[in-house]
Amino acid sequence: MSSTFKNNKAKAKATLAQRMPDALQAMGDVAVDLIRDKMETGYGKPIRDTGALIDDVSSQVNGDVVEVGNTLPYAGFVHDGTYKMAARHYINDALLNESAKAKLGDAAKDELFR
Repeated sequence: MSSTFKNNKAKAKATLAQRMPDALQAMGDVAVDLIRDKMETGYGKPIRDTGALIDDVSSQVNGDVVEVGNTLPYAGFVHDGTYKMAARHYINDALLNESAKAKLGDAAKDELFR
C-alpha cells in the first residue's frame, strides 16, 4: 500500500496572499468596533462631548499594515492627556489585551481560511 501527496504549497501561498487584504480589513473593522466600545463604556462615563471623536475612529489598510485611529487634531490630547486632563488611552486599552488579540486573530482567520 502506498500514498501519494501533491505539493500545494504554491497554491496555498497564492490563496493566502490574495485573501490578505480582506483579512487586514476585517481586523481593522474589528479594531474600530473595539475602540468605539472602549470609548463608550471603558472609563466610567463615555469619552464623548459631541460624538465626533467616536465617529472619527477608522481603519485603513496600507500594504501589509492596518492603521487604526483618529484624524481629528485633538484626539492625541484626549488619548495621551494634558496637564489639565488625565490620559485615557482608549486605543491601547481597547487593543492591547488578550481578548482583543483573540478577536482580531479570529477576524483574520475567518477571511484567510474561508
